[in-house]
Parts: sequence; C-alpha cells; structure tokens
Amino acid sequence: MKYDLLPIFYYLRGNNERALQCIENAIKMLGQVHSQEDYEILERLAADNGELYALDNKSLNAYMIFVENFKRMIEMKSYKDGALQ
Repeated sequence: MKYDLLPIFYYLRGNNERALQCIENAIKMLGQVHSQEDYEILERLAADNGELYALDNKSLNAYMIFVENFKRMIEMKSYKDGALQ
C-alpha cells in the first residue's frame, strides 16, 4: 500500500491537518510490521547467546524520509503564505 499518496491528496485539497493525521496513521501501521512471534524468537536468541538483536524496519525508515520532506514542504508553504499577507 502506498502511504504517501493520501497525505499528498489532502495537502493539494488544502487540508494539512488531515494529511498529517494520515501520516501518523501510516507510521503506526508500518511500525507494527513485525509479529509477536518475531520478537519471541529474538528474545530466545538473546537469552541463548547473550546478544541483543534488533529488527530493522526498512519500510518505516523509507517512509520517514518522505515524512520529513512532506512536513518541511508544509512548513515552507505556511511560511510563504504568512509572508505574503
């Protein structure tokens, strides 16, 4: 699913609040990609080896780049609109 299209749609319609809500929802969904079973396996491996393992969520990392750029764009537009008034 493409999580970046809906916020852009709302932004183009002038609804920045709803665009940011969509981003927050997408972050929550992408953050829950790993199952409980994955975490249990990592806990067992950590207990056996004495090492700590971390899951890397590449989808979330890639989406966060979009989020940073999108928020920067909204801030710049708000600043320009405020300067023009």
